[in-house]
Amino acid sequence: MTLYRIRRWEDLYETHESKRVRKMKWLALPVKLDGYGYKRLMQEKQGPAMFGAWCAILQLAAGCTPRGTLQRSNGEPMSTDDIAVLIAMPPQLVSKTLDMLSNANTSKLLWIEALQEKSADPPQIRAVFPENGVSVLNLNLNLKEEFDRIWYRYPRKLGRKEAFRHFKASVKSESDLAAINTALDRFIAQMEAERRPPDKIPYGST
Repeated sequence: MTLYRIRRWEDLYETHESKRVRKMKWLALPVKLDGYGYKRLMQEKQGPAMFGAWCAILQLAAGCTPRGTLQRSNGEPMSTDDIAVLIAMPPQLVSKTLDMLSNANTSKLLWIEALQEKSADPPQIRAVFPENGVSVLNLNLNLKEEFDRIWYRYPRKLGRKEAFRHFKASVKSESDLAAINTALDRFIAQMEAERRPPDKIPYGST
């Protein structure tokens, strides 16, 4: 499933003030109407409707964790149907909007990133260590993809390179991966319960 993220979220849709609050109640939205991207979108037959969907998607993304990434609280990507239901707009319109605004061929309209495609049941290669009989995932697990899914959930995205190094060294089995996800669930819940300001949350490499 594709995971969608708003491009340049922190640069364009956040302010110094919004970065200090835990839950956004308003959204900073650029007011430039003479740019190529906006005019190109308005040339489409459903341009005005897609722009309306885009604004609703931004509002939805503002309530996600992390902000700007269209995913559920458990880290699972939101499907097109999920997004359509949450913003109360037709699935066909939402799908067309996401496709157009994440299409690399329309670089001036690349307002959304399609971060990954993941099949529902990806093949997994296993190996068994004779000394302990533990079934583990081979390195073909695609650690980068698994790390990306965790990283997108982490509330403060600093120290990615070092965090990935620790992740590769720590994940040797499915149970290791499950333990990290469980720990992250607890950490996110703790930060939300404490209403910890974003700049006081530990770096992802900590």
